[in-house]
Amino acid sequence: MDSGPVLTEVVGVQLLLMNVLKSVATAQPMTAAAFDNIVTEVHKVKKTVARKLIQEGK
Repeated sequence: MDSGPVLTEVVGVQLLLMNVLKSVATAQPMTAAAFDNIVTEVHKVKKTVARKLIQEGK
């Protein structure tokens, strides 16, 4: 089952925000390398997470 490109990208944005906003909210610096690692990880997992959400009916 295809999760759909729109849902996949929305999940990707959500994952990115969840991983970055804590640093922003607590005024903690984030290196460019740390940000790049987050982006790489989001690219790896966003389709899987979107499929899981569909299967769970969310």
